[in-house]
Amino acid sequence: MGVVVVDNASDLATATVARECPLLLAYLPQAANRGHGAGHAVGLARALQEPAATHFLLLDDDAIMTAGAMSALAAQLRGQDGVAVPLIEDAAGLLRWFPGPLDRVRWRVIREPGITPEAFRARCGAGPARFVWAPWGIMLLSRRVVETVGLPRTDFGYSSDDIEYALRITARFPGWLVPAAVGRHFPPSDKQGPEAYFIHCLNLQNLVYVATRLPHGRRIWRHLPGHFLRLFKVRGWGWPTWRDAWCAVWWGWRRGPAGLPGNDHFRHRWNEARRT
Repeated sequence: MGVVVVDNASDLATATVARECPLLLAYLPQAANRGHGAGHAVGLARALQEPAATHFLLLDDDAIMTAGAMSALAAQLRGQDGVAVPLIEDAAGLLRWFPGPLDRVRWRVIREPGITPEAFRARCGAGPARFVWAPWGIMLLSRRVVETVGLPRTDFGYSSDDIEYALRITARFPGWLVPAAVGRHFPPSDKQGPEAYFIHCLNLQNLVYVATRLPHGRRIWRHLPGHFLRLFKVRGWGWPTWRDAWCAVWWGWRRGPAGLPGNDHFRHRWNEARRT
């Protein structure tokens, strides 16, 4: 077992902490933050250099594995190739950052406000369930999966690269939600105001690209209307929101993901909002 740390927009403090890890295989500082996909691609490429490695755990810097979670995920993939994810709770102990289960009952329950891991298991059982897409706050992959589907994309800029990667995987291998495993995700703070709005726009652009341009992405087509509806509910139904929604559709469909040079309009607006 070993740990590869990818430090986007690296600094000395993070390097000091990372190098104190007794299981550290490699510390990979990156001059800039090119997004989650680019960071995971660098880390997985390094991890693949270890011939004895059979599985790879993708773990956000603000995600935590609870006791027994790793064993439960590994047990699900024992003897088969695929991807496994846990239930993920926030600081209040409520489910967030959930995958998209194929089972309609589980899909309805996991989205309910105020649902806890215990309540989910009580209503849906602790047994594994297949999913189509998932975020990668915590994600266990077998080696053959990575060798077959390749590395995460590096041109999404910020968001939805995890959804694309999961869809690419589950088009060829099973994806498993393992309710017996629980992880925690404690981001520093939820984005608010203009910053959150432009992240949502950027996310929409990437999701439109995935759903309309990639064969394995067509399975999320039915989810797009809900994402646009949430944008209007937060920002209002005025002309500026309609304009940005149309731009997200046009740029995603015709020009590609938001990390490409010249196609990163929302990323620039997000950076401007962060500075104000």
